[in-house]
Amino acid sequence: MIYLVVINPVSGDSNKKSLTYFLQEQAQSKGFDLEIFETTGNNDYAKLEEKVESLNPDKLLVAGGDGTLLMAAEVVMDKNIPIGLFPVGSANGMAAELDLPTMMLNIPILDQQSFKRAWRIIEEGHSVKVDMVRINGEYSIHLADVGLNAEIVKGFDESDSRGFATYAHQFFQKYTSKKAFSYLVRADDGRLYSGKAYMLSIANARMFGTGAIINPRGNVSDGTVELCVIKQASALSILKSAGSIITGNVEYDADQVEIISVQQATIELDPAQSFQIDGELQKPVSKIDVSILPSVVEVYCSEDFKNQA
Repeated sequence: MIYLVVINPVSGDSNKKSLTYFLQEQAQSKGFDLEIFETTGNNDYAKLEEKVESLNPDKLLVAGGDGTLLMAAEVVMDKNIPIGLFPVGSANGMAAELDLPTMMLNIPILDQQSFKRAWRIIEEGHSVKVDMVRINGEYSIHLADVGLNAEIVKGFDESDSRGFATYAHQFFQKYTSKKAFSYLVRADDGRLYSGKAYMLSIANARMFGTGAIINPRGNVSDGTVELCVIKQASALSILKSAGSIITGNVEYDADQVEIISVQQATIELDPAQSFQIDGELQKPVSKIDVSILPSVVEVYCSEDFKNQA
């Protein structure tokens, strides 16, 4: 058995060395071969693709956030290599979606407990086949968006620090300077939607990495993707979204948030907007082509999530 581990050393604000030691101990005690692939930010996708082709691993483990998971998912798409996730990135939305345990890092005792909980999920072997979304020729496994949240991601990306405090600072800064834009959505079945918005999310999943729900209809395995149009970024809608972290449920008013389920769509924006895919900043866009790729990646999840899928 060969386990290939993809580690993003700069994601989040944690030290990944303790995780490497933990996995080496598991390999010794369980009798599998462990290969480490550490990202550098230089041609990582091609290098990982080459590594997967040469090793043909039985499992691909990812230590990072949504961006690292996305890269790994692209590499093993339709290859029947399951992915196990250690969510140690700045944004861990898919981990929250799959009901994976939260990582408590940088405190040695809590480090080990976090690793053990994530490892138990992988060993139990409960998994789901999840959809991916093709967006302007790129891929998403979790959430992409234009407007307010993408501006937050942009500010976060340009910041010298990481962690929740930095994200919160960027949120309040961008929220107070938000501007509406015009949108036109052409759905695959001929439906047309247009108006003004502060944010438009292309959501394969239900929630952000914080646990706040953006897409109550979200299901990562249902063969559709939701376009969530935030028409009014009001304090009330933000409070509802924040409250969903605790309750796990949210109902948005139709005049504030419109949710459009599609398999394929074209989105036009005026003016061009900041754009992010799974936490990775892209070039500003004025047109987006969206299509769903159903059930193309196998990912380990909690037993509860598996039973609800």
